[in-house]
This record gives sequence, C-alpha cells and structure tokens, in this order.
Amino acid sequence: MKKIILLSTFLCSIASLSYAQYAEPVYSPRPMYAQPVYRQPIPRDTYRPLDDSAQEQYISNKYRAANPMYQLGQGQFMSDTNGQYVIVPKDKDTGEEKLTGWDVSQRFSYGLTDRLSFSLQVDYDQLKGDRSKDKLKTYGAELGLQYHLVKTNFLDMKMGIDGRIYKASYKPKGDKEIDARYSYIAPFVSFGTKVQNVTPYIRMSYVSSLWSEEDAGDYYVVRPGIYIDANQYLGFDLHLENVEDQHTTYAASADFYASQNVVISLQGGIIAPEDDADEYTVGANLKLVF
Repeated sequence: MKKIILLSTFLCSIASLSYAQYAEPVYSPRPMYAQPVYRQPIPRDTYRPLDDSAQEQYISNKYRAANPMYQLGQGQFMSDTNGQYVIVPKDKDTGEEKLTGWDVSQRFSYGLTDRLSFSLQVDYDQLKGDRSKDKLKTYGAELGLQYHLVKTNFLDMKMGIDGRIYKASYKPKGDKEIDARYSYIAPFVSFGTKVQNVTPYIRMSYVSSLWSEEDAGDYYVVRPGIYIDANQYLGFDLHLENVEDQHTTYAASADFYASQNVVISLQGGIIAPEDDADEYTVGANLKLVF
C-alpha cells in the first residue's frame, strides 16, 4: 500500500511540473514591455504649451522648401537648379527681330545656424536672333548671406545681402564680340506670415552698382506674392516683381514634392519692360535638401 501511495505521489509531481512548463497561470502579470492601453501617454501639447525648443522647431519647419520664406536649418545643404526657355517676340512697331534662348543657373546654400545661411550661385544665359543669328550672352556669379531675424507664429522677417558680378557679351554674326562687365550689391528684407495653408509675403531690395564699364544705375525691386500649400504633394507660388523704371515680371509655379527633401517645379512668366517688347519664359526647377 505504501508503495502505491509513493508511486501516485511521484507521478502527480511529474504531471504538475510538466503542466507548469506549458501553461501560464491566469494570475501571471503582463510582460513589462506590454503597456496597457489606458496607460498610453497623453500628447504633451493637449494639456500644456510647447516648451521653447519644441516651439522653435515648429516655427522653423512651417515653411516648405519651395516657399520663399523657407530657411535652412543648421548643417542643412540645398542644391537649387533652374532652367528656362526665353522668347522675345518680334516687335512690329520697331521692326526688331524675334529672340530666343536659354537661362540656366545653379545655386548652393548652406545653413550655418538655424537662422543664418549663405549661398553661392553661378548662371548663364544666351539669346540669339531668329534672323540675324546675333548672340547676346551673360555669365554671372553671386554670393548671398541671409539671416532669419524674426520667427514667430504670426510673422517672419528675413534680411540679407547679395553681391553679384557678371559679364554681358554681344556678338553680331561675322563680327567681333563686344563685352562689358558689371557688379552690384543688393541688401534685402522679406516679410511673410502663414495663415492655415496660405503664405502672403513680400521681398524688397535695393540694387546698388559698385563698378561697371557702363552705368547700370541704382534701383528698387519689390516682389509681393502668395504661396499656397494645396496638399502634401503640391504647392503654388504666384507673384509679381517690379524693377523700378525698367520692367515688371508676372510669374507662377507649380511645386511637386516628391518627398520632404525633393521638390520639382514647373514655372512660367511674362516680363513686361517699360519701353520694349515683352519676354516670355517657361522652365523647370529642382530643389534638393540634405
């Protein structure tokens, strides 16, 4: 009898141990990494204001890369490639011939801080006479410095200065090339504010000639416009640019955001000089932010 009791006890012990290896008791606590739903954290901004660093981050990111009020952050790099086809129709009043050509530029920008950035641009354009084949070419280089002075929820203000040197060359077909060199500096200030998905803005600058082989004069440039964020992938820029006593440009662009760091734009414009034939431009732009 004792042997039967001992054997039964031994078999029950083995069964209990085997079950314990595979069956989790109903009172077993949840694993430490599994947080109950009712303990999920409440988003911070639903019950208290953002701290200074979070507020600064929101303000610096509220404009997208194609928006004229966009500012590079510290350590960010932007490549801005632009190409346009230019048409100057024949002027029936003066008898001047039709001109066509290309205007291309490449700009590199770098954010020294979240407010301060600098840029370097090189550009080239060429117009050719439809009948005479005469050529007008311009080569240029520009250095720029920009500072985001005011960054708030209601208003942004940027100021800076651009310095440019360039050479204009005119070559009649079968004749010697004639060229002239120019340089200028242009301090500027920009104001903008974002209301929902719309950004009205204005940029004002004063172009002052430094040294030139021909007098280029000094003048004001005013550019008011509006930028519209249509959705996550699309934006529109509509603006005009008035160059004092010279011409007014009316332009628009459609900006396609392939990602947050890649923007492809299609653009067009009409340049209306005060005392000359209108010019028409159509082209594309590619912005890459690293």
